[in-house]
Amino acid sequence: GMETCAEDRAVVEVVVGLARGLGLQVVAEGVETVKQWEMLRQVGCDHAQGYLMSRPLDADAAVSWITSYVAAV
Repeated sequence: GMETCAEDRAVVEVVVGLARGLGLQVVAEGVETVKQWEMLRQVGCDHAQGYLMSRPLDADAAVSWITSYVAAV
């Protein structure tokens, strides 16, 4: 992954840079660790999804998770 492989990191930087150059927001998929998210933020990634944020949830659990998240913000 990008934490240990310079080539992976370079690909992420180029893709994020291209998206930013086109005026797009970037969503990283499959983020599992805080270190991954920190590195992605450093290169300009706007949003993330993955196990770091939450495991897959059914509809009721998703509503509860969103409600508690909004209340915490």
